[in-house]
Amino acid sequence: MSLQLQPTIKFSVLNLANGNESQPEKSTSHARRKYNRIYLDIDEPYTRSIIHHALASRHFHVTLGAGEGMEAVELPADCDFSWSEYERIHWQQTHVRASSYRIRKGLSRKAQLALYLNRHVSKHPMSVLKQAVPETVILDTWAVWETGNGANMAEFLVGSSVSASGSNNINQRQLLEQCLEPAKLLMESRLVEEAVWILKGSTVNKGVGIYLVHVYEQIVDICWSESDIREWVLQRYISNPLTLRKRKFHIRAYIVAVGALQVYFSNDCLALMSGTAYRRNNFDQLTAHITNTAYQEIDPNFCEKECVHQWGSDAVLTMLMRDGTCQDIHDARSRSDKVLLDMHAIVSELFRAYETEFGVFSPMEDCFEHYGLDFVIDTEWQVYLLEVNPGPDFKQTGKALQSIVENLMQSTIDVTLFEHSSPPLQMGSLTCVYDKKRKTVET
Repeated sequence: MSLQLQPTIKFSVLNLANGNESQPEKSTSHARRKYNRIYLDIDEPYTRSIIHHALASRHFHVTLGAGEGMEAVELPADCDFSWSEYERIHWQQTHVRASSYRIRKGLSRKAQLALYLNRHVSKHPMSVLKQAVPETVILDTWAVWETGNGANMAEFLVGSSVSASGSNNINQRQLLEQCLEPAKLLMESRLVEEAVWILKGSTVNKGVGIYLVHVYEQIVDICWSESDIREWVLQRYISNPLTLRKRKFHIRAYIVAVGALQVYFSNDCLALMSGTAYRRNNFDQLTAHITNTAYQEIDPNFCEKECVHQWGSDAVLTMLMRDGTCQDIHDARSRSDKVLLDMHAIVSELFRAYETEFGVFSPMEDCFEHYGLDFVIDTEWQVYLLEVNPGPDFKQTGKALQSIVENLMQSTIDVTLFEHSSPPLQMGSLTCVYDKKRKTVET
């Protein structure tokens, strides 16, 4: 009988307090595999191929799933970990070991995200999230479409500004306006010239259900026509965004939440630019304002080579200098690095906000999950968190920057599928920005 040695990983720990890299203790300089056989069932060929290659390079045995379907799939008997789409993870099995958390709607739904972050900021007014999250209200229209015309309206209108007496005479559109009253109050309280708001469906993605609005009546018309969307968020639009080559962009950052709970931030972020030049008051060309890659694909001016870059790369630093945004290469690099540190702090505080919210976010031991976070920067270099997306679309990274996803997956495997005597602070492109046991990690 021959003895097969387990592969080992070498890594270094980043001292986040002073930014210096230090050698790890001998007891944590090597790690053994926690699992041997991985069941891989991811839909997108781009992502599946990268994960498969990363697992093979670490000498894991891989069993491939069908890569399609919406039904849960039992983990094959010879596999001990499921790296699968959320819908196909078998949550009823005795001990779930998988690439998602079962409960995470508090992050994935825009309205839930707004609710819990607003709640956190109200309790912690000095939180970094107070400035880092644009002002947002939740608009719930379920009552309009569930009750029907006149049914149960009196109950719904209790406590509203409209008297319940005679509520049977109120039609659905009037009821919709009552549901949207928080939007009206917010817009009236922030009535300034050229004010712009962004209206987003709570559970939709890939640029669907996103509108720029100026007046309350537009919101009523949109929600009336989009009756399939029952929950919305209205958010202050950042109308003075930092631009690259006069084009608006947002930063897509990938993070990995591990166990219950450490959170790792991938420092290889994307700068996703629009194909059309940004003009503040030109709302006829929405592609100049909505930089979601799925939305940008409809713009004939969009070109991956010109519009998808790595944040902090030479290309981005050069654009910042040529645009006159930064004085020189040192200024550009310093500001770029500061944005990364700001995002670290925002992500750390984001997960701090959910420490006791187990009903909407319940991290699980022996599981991990990738998230794609979208940030925008304004001309004052204030960084804002816009959205949190579980199961992000890695394909938008493209071919030219595919190495970003490759490095992310390799580092994810090293952090999650191998044993460590203590959670590493740094692994490849990943930096630990939050550890529940230590409450936070100083950046």
